Amino acid sequence: GTSISKNQADGVDFEDGANNNWLGGTSELERNIVSGNQSEGIEVSHNSRTQFNHVAGNWFGVDAFGDPAGNGDNGVSMEDLANNNYIYNNLISHNGDSGFRTWVLADENQVYDNTITNNKRNGVYLFGGSQHNLIRNNVIANNSDRGV
Repeated sequence: GTSISKNQADGVDFEDGANNNWLGGTSELERNIVSGNQSEGIEVSHNSRTQFNHVAGNWFGVDAFGDPAGNGDNGVSMEDLANNNYIYNNLISHNGDSGFRTWVLADENQVYDNTITNNKRNGVYLFGGSQHNLIRNNVIANNSDRGV
């Protein structure tokens, strides 16, 4: 986590029916540093069976010291019918687009207890027919465009 090695696309990709997976965990020892990627920090996408995944306790867009090392696009992106996924206790900061984004019918996901700050566009951006997502108990501040 002290030097950034860029991936040419997403840092992590849960897609096409991936379910019941964990990225990170509830202790600092389980934390991942997901930064410096050309595209998303993590993309959760491409199938209505992409569900019940947990993204917890990770740092997106910063290095191991909390210094800026953003991803090129969004920190966390839920898209293309992904549903019933859980994003919580993450630091999502300094990304090239939004901190957290849903689009193309990403429904019934939960985003809570995150710190979402200093992203180049929005803190949280929901569009493209996304419905019934729960956004609660987050700190959303100092993003260049909208908070939510």
